[in-house]
Amino acid sequence: MKPYLVGQQWARLYSIATFEVAHSCLGDDMDDRWLSVDEIADYLGVVKDTIYTWVTSKGMPGHKVGRFWKFKKEDVDAWVREGGAAASSDEFDDKERRNA
Repeated sequence: MKPYLVGQQWARLYSIATFEVAHSCLGDDMDDRWLSVDEIADYLGVVKDTIYTWVTSKGMPGHKVGRFWKFKKEDVDAWVREGGAAASSDEFDDKERRNA
C-alpha cells in the first residue's frame, strides 16, 4: 500500500478540490450567468432552430453579443409562463376550451 498519491490520482484529486473551492466561492452567481443558444435550447428541450425562430418572430427575450445570442434563464422562464412559446394552434385550442 502506497502512503501517497501519484500521477493521475493526484491530478484527479487536485481537479476535484479546485472545482469544489471555486464552486463554493461563486455560490449562486453561476445561476445568474448568460446562457448560449445551445444551453437555452437544452434547458427548454427544443432544437437551436426553434430558439432562433422564437427570438425573431415571437419576441423571445435575448440579447445579441457580437454575433452570438445570449439569454437570462429568468427572463426566458417568465416569457414561457406568459405564453410566449405557445404555438398558434395551442393558443387556438386554449381559447376554444375557454369558450366551451
